[in-house]
Amino acid sequence: MRAQHSPSGMLHKLENCWFILMMFGTFRSGTPIRRGLGGISMLKWSPSGDSFFSAKFDGTFYLWETNTWTSEQWSSSSGFVTGSQWDRDGRIVLLGFSGSLTLGSVHFASKPPSLDAHLLPVELPEIMSLTGSSGIDKVAWDASCERLAVSYKAGDEAYNGLIAIFDTRRTPLISASLIGFIRGPGETPRPLTFAFHNKFKQGPLLSVRFFCGGRLIFGPDVASMFLSMFLIAGPSIAFCGKLYYTIVNGNVKNPAHWYAILIGGCALTLLDLLFLLLTSSRDPGILCRNSKPPESDENSDINTPSMEWVSGRTPHLKLPRTKDVMVNGHAVKVKYCDTCLLYRPPRASHCSICNNCVQSFDHHCPWVGQCIGIVSLFSFDFEA
Repeated sequence: MRAQHSPSGMLHKLENCWFILMMFGTFRSGTPIRRGLGGISMLKWSPSGDSFFSAKFDGTFYLWETNTWTSEQWSSSSGFVTGSQWDRDGRIVLLGFSGSLTLGSVHFASKPPSLDAHLLPVELPEIMSLTGSSGIDKVAWDASCERLAVSYKAGDEAYNGLIAIFDTRRTPLISASLIGFIRGPGETPRPLTFAFHNKFKQGPLLSVRFFCGGRLIFGPDVASMFLSMFLIAGPSIAFCGKLYYTIVNGNVKNPAHWYAILIGGCALTLLDLLFLLLTSSRDPGILCRNSKPPESDENSDINTPSMEWVSGRTPHLKLPRTKDVMVNGHAVKVKYCDTCLLYRPPRASHCSICNNCVQSFDHHCPWVGQCIGIVSLFSFDFEA
């Protein structure tokens, strides 16, 4: 269920998967103005309250005017609408789509109640070239229409979980130029939601909420953790339930001894689940990857078996595949990682499943859906 107030506060709009319901003044009475099983994905009032926008999961969206309560249906071939923002005049709606890295802007040709409008593209070429993503996740546009925040679906690991900030201009078409990226706390931050403050006078103010503050880090196969929890908890619940039923029916001697067994079984199960969760949700020891290769110490321009091109981004730079470092007075050979653009410390290795270099890498456990490294090895030993 989704709900929004109109800007005047006199109308309340409730949406779920079956209908849109308009409430006048209070929640005592309402009038359904649209029914259907399309699955409502979002709704937005215009700043003036003369219009509002609604979208469905099937890729269609509607522009409504509130004078005669009529609507205009639109459809998209780029997936469903993942984000929508009105400009301060209520004449433009900026849209993000699940299957495209190009935004859409709906420009109204005249004032309400007219619904004559044109859908125009807003290109974000930097997102396409840098992130390798396939679609927009969320968008936010500040009240002055000068700053635009965009999050996108997972792409290049180096840009995963970042929020792109753009400078926008209306001349009268919308153009956007990249300013930079915002990164949250933790190694793999994931923004849950973000929005600009509407009345902050010192400039655009963006508030971002990250998933658990970036403190929880799950692997790509986290679903296997839930299977493991079921396989652990299921037999334990069955055993404890059967034992408790036997005790309360007086079918055992010395019930106190059996109660101790019951309590011990429950405690061991809870501890096992706790260590499983700690192992699966913690950073196993991921090494921070570099944005560019390290500086080369070699002055030779000759290709040898030990010299390779590091990256197409730096064709002039050559690095040895391995090099020797001193650890406690001993020479240790370390290898270069082409993905993370760093020389891995001793005992570190690159996980092909998580696509990260992990300190003291042991293995990637499919039952917890996470790498086992220097941080998670302790809890894994107790859980196993």
